[in-house]
Amino acid sequence: MSTSEATSYTFRVVNADGSVFGKGCFTHEGPPARGAVTIPAASGPKLTELWYSDPLVGTLRLGDVRAFAFGPEQFALQLSSADQSVELKAGSATTAKPGPIASHRHGGNDFTSQGRSLEFPQPSEALPEGTQGAGTVSAVDLVLVIDASKSMRPEAVGLSETLNAAIEVARTRCPCDLRVTYLGIEGVFKGTRFDTTVRDYLRETAGANEAELKSRAYTWVAGGKVREDGGRAIEDLSNHFDWRPEAQRAVFFLGDEGLDGGGDVNARDLVGANKAIQTAQKARVRVHTYLGVTKAAPWELEALKHEYARVAEETGGQSFLVQQSLEGFQDMLTSVICGSKSAPQAGAPARGCCQAAVEGPTAAVAATTSYTFRVLGADGGLFGKGCFTHEGPPSPSPVTIPPASGPKVTAFWYHDAIVGSLQLQDVRALSFAPEQFSLELANPDSTVDLKAAGASPAKPGTVSLHRGKEGDFASQNRVVEFPRWAEPTVTVTEGQMTVPAVDLVVAIDASKSMREEAVGLSEMVGSAIKAAQTRCPSNLRVTYLGIEGTFGGTRFDTTVRDYLLKSVGADEAELKSRRFTWIAGGKVREDGARTIQDLSAHFDWRTGAQRAIFFLGDEGLNGGGEIAARDIAAANHAIEAAVAADVRVHTYLGASKVKGLEALESEYARVARETGGQAYTVQRSLSGLQSMLESVICGSKPPPVTTTTEFRCCQACVEDFIAPKPPPPPAPEPAKVVVEGGKLRTLEKVSFASDKDNAVPESLPILDHVFELLRTHTDIKKLRIEAHTDNAGTKTYNQDLSARRAKWVRQYLIQKGIAEERLESAGFGLTKPIDSNATPQGRANNRRVEFVIVEEQPPTPASRPM
Repeated sequence: MSTSEATSYTFRVVNADGSVFGKGCFTHEGPPARGAVTIPAASGPKLTELWYSDPLVGTLRLGDVRAFAFGPEQFALQLSSADQSVELKAGSATTAKPGPIASHRHGGNDFTSQGRSLEFPQPSEALPEGTQGAGTVSAVDLVLVIDASKSMRPEAVGLSETLNAAIEVARTRCPCDLRVTYLGIEGVFKGTRFDTTVRDYLRETAGANEAELKSRAYTWVAGGKVREDGGRAIEDLSNHFDWRPEAQRAVFFLGDEGLDGGGDVNARDLVGANKAIQTAQKARVRVHTYLGVTKAAPWELEALKHEYARVAEETGGQSFLVQQSLEGFQDMLTSVICGSKSAPQAGAPARGCCQAAVEGPTAAVAATTSYTFRVLGADGGLFGKGCFTHEGPPSPSPVTIPPASGPKVTAFWYHDAIVGSLQLQDVRALSFAPEQFSLELANPDSTVDLKAAGASPAKPGTVSLHRGKEGDFASQNRVVEFPRWAEPTVTVTEGQMTVPAVDLVVAIDASKSMREEAVGLSEMVGSAIKAAQTRCPSNLRVTYLGIEGTFGGTRFDTTVRDYLLKSVGADEAELKSRRFTWIAGGKVREDGARTIQDLSAHFDWRTGAQRAIFFLGDEGLNGGGEIAARDIAAANHAIEAAVAADVRVHTYLGASKVKGLEALESEYARVARETGGQAYTVQRSLSGLQSMLESVICGSKPPPVTTTTEFRCCQACVEDFIAPKPPPPPAPEPAKVVVEGGKLRTLEKVSFASDKDNAVPESLPILDHVFELLRTHTDIKKLRIEAHTDNAGTKTYNQDLSARRAKWVRQYLIQKGIAEERLESAGFGLTKPIDSNATPQGRANNRRVEFVIVEEQPPTPASRPM
């Protein structure tokens, strides 16, 4: 296999909020290097190109590189202009996290403190994660596992059939190598496909050591038989199922209760879900979930939905509910099992690094939408590139040439070594819709042609005509990929330094359990805020509040309720937090989630100020204690309220004596993560709080002005690679099917396995040639498929066998695309021999399929039946 002449990468410098600030690229000699690429050069490959551009340093190139180091695990660089007036220095970025910007200068101003970072480079033209190359059939292992408790029995039969039907429909849509296994958790359902337990399969079929299994054996625990250990089952299947090495891995879990032993969602379920997610991610298993009919209370149902959805989302799967149709499952299966692409070939030329790749126009252009597509060789390597632009935004209507009702195509270019470069005027036909892509190109004198069809998001389409001056190369098995949206160029322009207004509310759980930490936290948070304020100009307002109580000798000297009622003038009837009273065995000074809701909705946030809440607690978010379903539901409401009010929530989990500490940490972290905040624990020092505060309150530039320039299809866009030369086209093959004497004569026999009515795989190409001849010869109005046998067996048996064989061939041609009314079938058994049945050769000659033209009519341009 040949190697590429050069390898290119792109990298980005991003702002503290994750938006792009600068873009860069570089190219080195040879294929992707295993060793380090460095400047000054060492033993690795030579760096041949580098460009970088951002609004501060402008555009820098290879001659401006002072130091550079790129290896499999780290990336660092130092750039500066010849007069040292601008500089960018950053490192060390890894695949796991960006590297800090150590110097970012323009003239006499240093902008290093603005929190930007350098991302690890990505290969140019890299396929998205999980995407393969072209041509092979995807291998998929799918395990359907059901909670085998009594509560799932009413749904088990229906689910078994529904899922199987969806799988069969998905199989028919595309080629696949799919293995499906139906299992029950510590039990089975008779009359369904769930006829083997997870434990039995892993021990007896996969050879797992039972001592290593996490699932609990079928016995009475925690008041019920453990047929609901969904989280543990996912762990065991991820670790011990006999996954095929090359196969994509998926588990579809069906249940109706908590993931750790059933019942309501509690701390154990959260921990069990976390472990299941971590194990599945490590084993590269996607988990899809189905939450069936449940008798849970509304808040419990909300928690169940959330946990089932979280397991699916964090493992790359999809979640389904009994209230939703499982039709989406069929679409999900189709996307998973359809014929995928082989791994990208090392020989495919990468996009080169150039100045245009890192720079872009600053002015927006008229609204258009552009797409790029590729033609791949049989080995998956890049053979040709194309692009097109149409008016307006992405359209649900088909984009066609000649134009129909969809948007107008304004630009088109395609280039490869056979047809050269073709443009819009060379497009004879084009059809692009959400599920299909086809095109036909030819130059004005029709000396070069390209025709391809059948491309979809799931699989490439076939190139059926590929003709250049040296002949037709269509037989070399190239394919066209479904077009991808061409991302626009984004230019970010920074403004002048401003000092942001920030409102920060520090709210503490005022229960007795937090008293010991309250004084220290008050001083620590106050010190961090003061230190941050001394580092930079700021416009910060801090408010310290306690939930239904206060702590003397601390800054927490006002309750949330008093502040909102007396200082803000909120309507108490609208507050979600419960008053200080005895409920559920304890005083509600731990209503953290409700407090976040109330502060988000009713605090007197200053207009234009950034909004932040720092919540300090040590128990569940809905009245304290362990995490339960109500806490998860309350956290969801808090997140929704904070996001709606544009409030970031930071959390601190103090020293806690409640059970399920891991679940508590997970929920506190989730509230912070999903609102854009940060989470701290008593085990994790609050020293990071000062840095977080500085990034929020320090003087900074206003939101950058982002200018988006749409990609415009052009000749240079498709000629920026070395087009590989194809091998010579093969000599034309003789026709495999000819019209002769009122019949279609095949040069090879259509053969069947003994006593079978379906043709052997070796005969399918013969039938495909029959299909092609019928497709092009529309003058054949009616064709009869006749099947014959030898004299082995009874007359009745042979008559039935021949009829079934003829019918099978007819159905095959119909499925290929021939209209039913053009075909009829008949079986003649042993009644019409053409040779003696006394010899093996004679009997072989008598076993045959004939294609007899029954009705013939000259074709007309308006009538081309299929």
